[in-house]
Amino acid sequence: NVNGVLSSLMEFREREWNLKGLQARDNLPEGSLLVLGNQSQLEQVLLNLLVHAEQSLTASPVKTITVSSRVIGRHVRITIEYSDHTLVADVGDPFEDQPSGSDLGLQVCRAIIQGHGGEIRLLRNLPSGSRFEVELPLHQYSQRGLGDTIDTYRRSMNAVAILIVGPDGPTQRPLRGYPGARGHR
Repeated sequence: NVNGVLSSLMEFREREWNLKGLQARDNLPEGSLLVLGNQSQLEQVLLNLLVHAEQSLTASPVKTITVSSRVIGRHVRITIEYSDHTLVADVGDPFEDQPSGSDLGLQVCRAIIQGHGGEIRLLRNLPSGSRFEVELPLHQYSQRGLGDTIDTYRRSMNAVAILIVGPDGPTQRPLRGYPGARGHR
C-alpha cells in the first residue's frame, strides 16, 4: 500500500522536519494504492527521496515538501515535490552524479525502482522547485484475486496431457478414460 508507506514515512520524519522549520503537505488520496514489490526496499527508496528533498532545502528560504500519489493508467505515480529554487544546470544525469556516501544514493534508488518494473525521474528548475516522480505498476488484484490467480496457475501446472499415438485398439481405450476421470485431458 503505497499511501500507507508514504504516510508512515512522513510521520516518521515529522519531528525532524519541525525542528528544521520544514512544512510537509500530505496530498495523498484516501484509500489504498497497491503495488507488488518488496516493501522494505520501496520504503528505503521513498525515505531516501524524502531525505534528499529535506537536505536540498537547507539553504532555501521556503521549506516545503509536498507528497502525493495518483493512478495514471496502470501505474501509481508518487510525487515528492520540494521548494528548492536553486537553479541547477540540466546537464548530466542527477541519478549518476551523486557524491558517494549520500545515504542510499539516487543511482541505487533508480536500480531498485527499475527492478520493480517502474521508473524514477527528478525534474528540476520548475516554478514550484524540484520534483521526484516515481511510477510503479499498479497491482490490479486484491489479495483474494491474487490467490485465485495463483490457484489457477498451480492447477494448470499440475494438469497432465497424454498423447496416444497408434491405431485405436482395445489396449488404448482404457488409457483414454483414465486421465479424463481425474480432471486431466
